[in-house]
Amino acid sequence: MNYLIVIAHPDDEVLGAGGTIYKATRAGHTVTTCILSSESRARYMRPSDEELDHDMHRAAEILGISRIIPGYFPNIQLNNVPHLELVQFIEGALSEVQPDVVILFQKEKLKKWGIYGAPDFVLEVILPSTGRKDCIKKLYKYEKAGVREYWLLIDFSGVIQWME
Repeated sequence: MNYLIVIAHPDDEVLGAGGTIYKATRAGHTVTTCILSSESRARYMRPSDEELDHDMHRAAEILGISRIIPGYFPNIQLNNVPHLELVQFIEGALSEVQPDVVILFQKEKLKKWGIYGAPDFVLEVILPSTGRKDCIKKLYKYEKAGVREYWLLIDFSGVIQWME
């Protein structure tokens, strides 16, 4: 499987999904991170660019992350970036990576023991062999769990269709 982890800052992937990433890469899956604010300019006692870059790549190496897609949106100011710019950047990563699984999370859901609560967004790639299960059974389970958005990427005829 091919995973894409979308995060705001370097090290968010380690804090929020490090165990999942490590387990996935050890099982032979490919993991790519898409970091919106890869420079983290607003950090207190910020290390040099070289140190930050080294740490980001070293963490990726340890976890088995195959690729980092860096974004240069302003740190701690993502709410000031035009929404369309963020969406287009993430869409570009989706187009490049062609993931089977996309992981996004909010800082508020991170607890000492792990991630708490349902994801806000789930994207399923629907194949003819799994379509009924994904479109009916999983939709009900995700809705019951509190997932706010469930997208289906359907490719039955070679034509990609989005359902929201």
